[in-house]
Amino acid sequence: NNNLSLNKERKKFVTFTVDLQSEGQPLGLTLASEAAADVPGPLYISAVSSGGLADRTKAIQVNDQLVITVL
Repeated sequence: NNNLSLNKERKKFVTFTVDLQSEGQPLGLTLASEAAADVPGPLYISAVSSGGLADRTKAIQVNDQLVITVL
């Protein structure tokens, strides 16, 4: 049954908003995608720079998924 296999593949996740006020400074994080270059895929936090804004706030962790950005 296709529905059964889809249910097994679903991952549980929590969505929350993070507002980093960079004030012109780098956020201190690196983004990566596992998708092929010709197919857009989800973006993940692949690294957080020690001492950077993301590291100091502890609001973003490696392997978090970026869902949407607002500039």
